[in-house]
Amino acid sequence: MTLAEAARIAGVSRATVAGWRRTLPGFPAPTQGVGAGAVFGRAAMVVWLRVVGKLTVPVGPPSGVLVLRGSGPRSRTVRVEDAALVLAEDAAGEDCLSGWTAPEDADALAGLLDGSTTVGVGRLTVPGARPLAVLGSLRIAGREQPGAGGLLVKLVWPAGLRGTAARFGGVAHHAVLYSGAGAGCGCVRHACGGVTRQP
Repeated sequence: MTLAEAARIAGVSRATVAGWRRTLPGFPAPTQGVGAGAVFGRAAMVVWLRVVGKLTVPVGPPSGVLVLRGSGPRSRTVRVEDAALVLAEDAAGEDCLSGWTAPEDADALAGLLDGSTTVGVGRLTVPGARPLAVLGSLRIAGREQPGAGGLLVKLVWPAGLRGTAARFGGVAHHAVLYSGAGAGCGCVRHACGGVTRQP
């Protein structure tokens, strides 16, 4: 690992790492080379950076990724930080995804979900859950900016439209059971095992 690589994982400049090498105790010895061309052991460098408090391990959940599919070419991939996914236990309920997005992603969401077209989720990946897909009816239930930076968004959809994401997009099968008097599925299962929504 070079000084530039150490700088990249610590989120600082190469000059800052060179300064640490000169001033902080215990900086790893190079495994080969000298001066500016020195190469250091990756494991030793990571351990040293953590010991001196220059590298932290993220404690929050990793990002969720939401791939929205509108009619025609309208689609968008959105990162959702600190994603919280709450899934209904019955098809009559609503699922909810909330988390932080960049302002430009929130604006793109609002543009896609303007009410003139049905938007679904081609693929939703969040930590601790299988990849999901939603056939349609996605809507924004909340959007606020509590401080500077990103926007807190809340997206909801009918649980009955949620399913496991198929490998190449779409819903492979329903994730919740339909229950209740007169509740029916508006989808048809194909011989390949896929499910598509019937108009």
